[in-house]
Parts: sequence; structure tokens; C-alpha cells
Amino acid sequence: MMTFFSGLSPCLIGIEACGSSHYWARELTRMGHTVRIIPPKLVKPYLKGNKNDANDTAAICGAISRPGMRFVALKSEAQQTLQAEHRVRVRVRVRVRARIIRERTALCNEIRGLLSEFGLVLPVGIRHVRKILPEILSQQEQWNDRFIRLLCELSEEMQMLDERISRYDRRPHEAARDDIRIKRLMEIESFGPIVASAL
Repeated sequence: MMTFFSGLSPCLIGIEACGSSHYWARELTRMGHTVRIIPPKLVKPYLKGNKNDANDTAAICGAISRPGMRFVALKSEAQQTLQAEHRVRVRVRVRVRARIIRERTALCNEIRGLLSEFGLVLPVGIRHVRKILPEILSQQEQWNDRFIRLLCELSEEMQMLDERISRYDRRPHEAARDDIRIKRLMEIESFGPIVASAL
């Protein structure tokens, strides 16, 4: 296909929006062609007969020649990467981040349980564990060495989980810092980095 288009003099090319349309549009644009990406719902009214390559091509030609037709803006590789990161981040945030938070909660409950077995009862909540652990670790002489080592390991594990959660939370802000369009969208009330990067 690339050989065919590289042999053509620059022309207008219409592509129906799909998973690889931005890649092909970028490649064809590099060859000097003008490329328009059309949303499928705007091509459909021009489709005559059953869906096949010939009928699809005729429908795209019909749609692209209409005045006032709305086209999909061509995304750069950086924009596509950001969108891919956003999709993965949403999945990660929903599944993995929630799993990490559950792990951290279970770890805090385990620490609370262990401390209660040694007579130190803490209220429910991670903030109480975060507050008391450094105090316990600084007063090592009151506890046996093996228990202190165990608490050190559990404290390190909690810090690791906190860092992983923070990494997931920072990614939208990092993208916002690097992209002027996201910064501009964030000027709109109630638009944060996650919503802005999705657009």
C-alpha cells in the first residue's frame, strides 16, 4: 500500500476513523498527501448496499466531498501515546491501584493486629499506623529485636505500596506539565489532569 501511495502525486485521501487511521494518516501526510479522517457515523449515510471495500470507498469519497463535513483531527504519535497511557492508566487505576490500596489496607490491619498482640491497640485507619510505627521503631529498647525487624520490614513494605500508589497518581500531572493543550483544558473549571488528558 505504501508503494502505491508513494508513487502518486500529492492528492486528497479520505480514511474512515479506526484503530490504525492516525498511523496511516501520518504516513500518507509525510508523503505529501492531504489526509482527512472521517468518523464512521458520518460515512454511514453515504454507504449504498452491503458493507464491503468497494462500497466503503464510495461512501468515504461521498462523505469527504460534502461541504461542511467534520473530520477527526490527526493525532501525533505523542498524542496517541498520551491517549494510550490514559486508557492503561484508567484500567490500572481501577484495577491495580485498587488492588494496591487493598494490599496496603490489609498490611495496616496486620500491623494493628500484631501490635494489639503486644498490648498496643490502635484505632482503625492508616494514619494511626503511620504515626505510631516511627515512634515504635525509635524506641527499640522496649521491644525485642526480632519484632522490631519484623515491623521494619512491614514499614518498608507499606512505604513501597505508598510509592506505587503515588506513581499512579502523578502520571496525569506529569502529562499535564508536558502538553500545552492539557494545560489549556485544565483552565476550564472542574477539568483536572485526568479529564483533560482523556480529551
